[in-house]
Amino acid sequence: MLGATLIQPVYQLKTVHRQANASFVEVLNQLRQGYCSPEAAALLHGTKCNMVDEGGIVATKLYSKNLDVDSINNQELKKIEKPATHYDATDTGQAPFLDQLEKSCLAPKKLTLKEGAQVMLLKNLDPENGLVNGTRGVVLRLVNNDNADIGPTGAYPMVRFVGCKGEIERLITPDKFSIESQGQTLASREQIPLRLAYALTIHKCQGLTLSKAELSLGATFEFGQAYVALSRASSIDGLELLRAIDPRTVATD
Repeated sequence: MLGATLIQPVYQLKTVHRQANASFVEVLNQLRQGYCSPEAAALLHGTKCNMVDEGGIVATKLYSKNLDVDSINNQELKKIEKPATHYDATDTGQAPFLDQLEKSCLAPKKLTLKEGAQVMLLKNLDPENGLVNGTRGVVLRLVNNDNADIGPTGAYPMVRFVGCKGEIERLITPDKFSIESQGQTLASREQIPLRLAYALTIHKCQGLTLSKAELSLGATFEFGQAYVALSRASSIDGLELLRAIDPRTVATD
């Protein structure tokens, strides 16, 4: 067959970079294969006592459904008695790539922020200082910028992030999210690279690294969903599993 002559070397990736704890890595390897031993279940069950707040930033809750995520984020934002600022994304491209962008892009079409809102960074802005995709923070204030062309107040968010290198403040300005093929941009979105981070869907958190995460796996409905959710946590100490894990939720196809 033609395919057999084209695909010759096969590479297996074995080095884990997100987690350093060997016991946690072993548990995740079991879950990835659709198995959860009693020892693994006990280790995960023990996380219900973890304190997962970090520098005034509460743990990000992971849910399987958009409805739950939107409800939590909206509820938490309404609790903040500050004016809201809205940022509308600018999308360019053609169908069907714009539809793909809408489904896959972490940056929302419309972003609403307030001072004190908990957010998550969606770009690797400064890896050396810990500002990577998934770093969480709090909006300190909205800073006026004479060159600003978005938002009713012409202001960008100044965010205090808490990451692997400690706390850092950074002014966050618009960035681009693109779908590309063979060096050509098929569709793109320009938006502030932040989203509310009180809650996220398991689907949308793929690729992220979360220092603090809270989740319950009772409502998972897709193969491998439990593994994806648990493997977002960078450490067992930063994970809080609200209910004992049911081995049936770790099924794979």
